[in-house]
Amino acid sequence: MRTKTGKILGRMLSLLVIISFLVVGCAKIQQKLSKPKEKEPQAAQAASPAPKTPPPQPQDQAVPPPPSKELPAQGPTIPPPKDQQAAEISQDPIASGSVLLNPSNQQDAKTIQSRLAELGFYKGAIDGMWGKGSQTSLKAFKEKNSLKNPNTWDKETQMLLFKEISK
Repeated sequence: MRTKTGKILGRMLSLLVIISFLVVGCAKIQQKLSKPKEKEPQAAQAASPAPKTPPPQPQDQAVPPPPSKELPAQGPTIPPPKDQQAAEISQDPIASGSVLLNPSNQQDAKTIQSRLAELGFYKGAIDGMWGKGSQTSLKAFKEKNSLKNPNTWDKETQMLLFKEISK
């Protein structure tokens, strides 16, 4: 009974870590999107003189109205386009490799073990102990994906292991 409870708690903890990384990434994206655009420096404006009169427009063409800056009414949420989803994935510090996990760190080892288990490579307890089972599953993952140095944890391995975690 204890091992099942331990496995469940380990998986929940791993999911919590993953969710926290996603929340941080989303918060950073939202922060970037909410920043107002900076205005052009006045020195640059002085260098290029403004035209005194607008260029003449043909009479037979209607001038479109300027775009509205009003926010749309709250309605159903539309999922972001796939290229934006890819940008969000690349914002994840683990999946992008900007933060390299260390298997000798218990929390990092749990995260790696959880992901290897999700992909069917790891069958042991998610306990944060980087032992023989963890090493064997890492080796199997690297061999299946044609990665070099089957016993070594590196950035390339991490990026591939966590590549599609946000989907």
